[in-house]
Amino acid sequence: MFKRFIKKIYRCAKPIVVNGTDNKVSVGCKYSGFRLTILGNHNKVSVDKNCILNDTIINILGDDAIIEIDKNARLLGPCKITIVNGGKLYIGQNAGVRGVEFELGDGADISVGEYCMFSYNINLRNFDSHKIYQQGSDIVTNPAQNITIGKHVWICKNVSFLKGSSVDDNSVVGYGSLVTKKFPSNCVIAGVPAQIVKREINWGY
Repeated sequence: MFKRFIKKIYRCAKPIVVNGTDNKVSVGCKYSGFRLTILGNHNKVSVDKNCILNDTIINILGDDAIIEIDKNARLLGPCKITIVNGGKLYIGQNAGVRGVEFELGDGADISVGEYCMFSYNINLRNFDSHKIYQQGSDIVTNPAQNITIGKHVWICKNVSFLKGSSVDDNSVVGYGSLVTKKFPSNCVIAGVPAQIVKREINWGY
């Protein structure tokens, strides 16, 4: 009985817990405060060996989810990634991610380009959790939609991205913005909802 108790504690303390079939996990980097839980089938998690994973929690619930974190990406925490019923999260090379929550569902994707820089308290959510149907039918009126962040995008503190939104390369998203639609490259956007406030810009570290 004591051995079973110790085994149960060990299972709860393990940083990577996988339940299901045909799940593939490759976390090649060192980590601290990291936890990955998979409850489902045919899911794939791939983290390059040169990445940093600190204070990061990943929960996959359901089937057919993909997480790919490319080389030299830094998740410095606190970060949380949740995928429910499929979808792909891609974080590009040399991206710097601090206090960010990624919420994916219903097969829609989130993509973050290389050299992006995220501040704290940022949320990206590509689905609504609950479906809304057209009256008298089974037609869903609020389907999940992809979110795309281009290359070298600077995202300031307290920003939220809703489904279907995107920001193209070399742009800046101002403090406290709510991003609800698509924006071009080389611009500054800000506000609730976000609007373009400056064009033809670039930024440096």
